[in-house]
Amino acid sequence: MTNGKMVAKNHKLSYELKAPERSPILKGKLKCKMTGKEDFEYKAPVESGKVKVLSMDVKGPFVRKRRDVVLEVKEGIVQPDTVQDVLMVSVLERFGKNGNKALAFASGWKLKKGAMASSAAPDDNNLVVMGANAEDMSIAANYLIEQGGGQVVVCDGEIKEFLPLPVGGIVTDLEPEEVAAREKRIDQAARDLGSDLPDPMMYMFFLPITAIPDYAITDAGPVDYVNLRCFDPILEVLK
Repeated sequence: MTNGKMVAKNHKLSYELKAPERSPILKGKLKCKMTGKEDFEYKAPVESGKVKVLSMDVKGPFVRKRRDVVLEVKEGIVQPDTVQDVLMVSVLERFGKNGNKALAFASGWKLKKGAMASSAAPDDNNLVVMGANAEDMSIAANYLIEQGGGQVVVCDGEIKEFLPLPVGGIVTDLEPEEVAAREKRIDQAARDLGSDLPDPMMYMFFLPITAIPDYAITDAGPVDYVNLRCFDPILEVLK
């Protein structure tokens, strides 16, 4: 009861909520340029061969450790490796401030294919995208740009699951039960791609939080939390 009126009964609101008219500032436009697969290809200093890279290895939603992995280079591009559990992860600045774009390597998700992305990603709520191939990563990022924000799972060019977040790219007017159901479907879609994490999407969108040791990624680049600096994930070119 509030102000003498019944507003909720049996865990349900007893009146219909209607979304207010919102200013354009709150309508969730992502001010990113549309991407291509080349935006998610890590360029190597050699045309072919192998490189040792630092992959951010998730040990829980709030723990990322260093993992050194040797990856193939083909046509100047470092290749993600699902057999070794090494994916690409990217953060795109999406408020139209500087157009920053960062790429790094991540482990622990065990995706065998596809990609996922989120525009809800504390602390900065930039656009975060992770995947086993650049094509699906670009499709995931572009879909969220077109939709004005949300969370999405993509595989072989097809949208598998999507949660719209049209308010600032981080909030929805959907009922809590519907949001919870969609989040479960999103995580299941990630598991269908191979992940065995309890919350694959959440683990991903926490990656930009730089206060979590030992590593993070922001639009400015991958971050070494301990040494308080951005770093190049390519540690060494191997002969």
